[in-house]
Amino acid sequence: MRPLLSAGCSIQPKYIITGAFSQLLSPSSSFYHSYLKKELRTIADEAFKRIIESSKSDNKKYKILIVDDEEDNLALLYRTLRGKYDITKATSAIEALEILKNEQFDCILSDHKMPLMDGVEFLKRVYDLQPKTMRLLVTAYSDVKILIDAINYAKIYRYIKKPYSPDELLMIVENRSEERRVG
Repeated sequence: MRPLLSAGCSIQPKYIITGAFSQLLSPSSSFYHSYLKKELRTIADEAFKRIIESSKSDNKKYKILIVDDEEDNLALLYRTLRGKYDITKATSAIEALEILKNEQFDCILSDHKMPLMDGVEFLKRVYDLQPKTMRLLVTAYSDVKILIDAINYAKIYRYIKKPYSPDELLMIVENRSEERRVG
């Protein structure tokens, strides 16, 4: 190790400390490796504790509102999600907006083609009422304008094209619910 000060040197004290740390923290030093391991362990332990505490304090189920005017589609969505989540169903956007006046949801899945109000307009209103709620638009149509409006105005999280697999839908909702629980 070379000396930090030499005769006649006019280095300020803060630079002496910085120089000493730079020698200790150089990637080739053993101190650097043990320090790095300790820091990574600490970060991992803290993240694990947050996850455990979050799951203990978060005993409530993730709440999902599904909106579709077709009973068969509504039933399929319900069957796909009912085991793990607290599900509320609505057969129209108007009915769903009434429900949203009294309840907060983590996620809303809406069909696009519905009478009186389409899914994009509905999810735009949802964004105004509950901006933190995840919004998913399910549609059989692959119209680019629908997709652009859904992203720009309703600020959807995902656009799901019919026909979709129930496993795909479940995976999307599970990933997002985990992100929210941990984050």
